[in-house]
Amino acid sequence: ATGVEASVSARLDRLPPTRYFSGLVARIAIGGWFEFYEMFMAAYISLGLIGSGLYRATTAGLFDVNGFASFLGSFFAGMFVGTVALGGFTDRFGRRAVFTCAMLIYSVATFAAAFQHSPESMDLWRFVAGLGIGVQLITVDTYISELTPHHTRGRYSAFSILVILTSVPTVAVLSF
Repeated sequence: ATGVEASVSARLDRLPPTRYFSGLVARIAIGGWFEFYEMFMAAYISLGLIGSGLYRATTAGLFDVNGFASFLGSFFAGMFVGTVALGGFTDRFGRRAVFTCAMLIYSVATFAAAFQHSPESMDLWRFVAGLGIGVQLITVDTYISELTPHHTRGRYSAFSILVILTSVPTVAVLSF
């Protein structure tokens, strides 16, 4: 680290815990909330998607888009590509910009997916949503650890996880 980077980091580490940090971490954690919501949602809506006739419970082959596995696989593939291929964007363009862009991509793709009537188009939008979530997965924790003082980082990370994990019962109730 250069002298300037070390100086900025040292100044940040000397800051006391404040409402500003709590608010910042809460806003970042809300982005993480949607990550977990999206990942756990598939389990809760699977029977509805199968019951509606959009997907079948089983697949006829490895690349059968009519089986529910394609719904899961398209999102996973998007997350994989988003994490592996686009993960470096956070270093190049900044955590805040990439976090915001990833949330926008995820939001638009999820909104579009809600209006799809074929497995192919649903899988396409799930893949795009996965791209946004994949980038965001690596951005949330890094963003929080870089912005908070080292002596309170564990507390802020725990608060973030607390907020994020409330998405699991929420998605269960909303899916019901």
